[in-house]
Amino acid sequence: MQLKTEKTSKGEKKMKGECYYCGKEISRVSVTKHLKSCLKKEEYQNKVKLERKRRKNLFLLQVSYKYNPDDYWMFISIDDASVRTLVT
Repeated sequence: MQLKTEKTSKGEKKMKGECYYCGKEISRVSVTKHLKSCLKKEEYQNKVKLERKRRKNLFLLQVSYKYNPDDYWMFISIDDASVRTLVT
């Protein structure tokens, strides 16, 4: 995945990322909206459901730079088993 930087009309930097599932270029503010409607993500989850006989609970973690979250950010999708490992 490559991150791209664009300048807004105000001259500010704006990072763009790429959806892991479909490859679409997206901005930080549109990640959750995109993932709700991403067909490739649904296909992937349905495939996992068929293989494992159940659908995993997925959590979306947002990691960003504290002082300027638009400059550096990342979203991480993890399942419930991984969350339990993180908190123990």
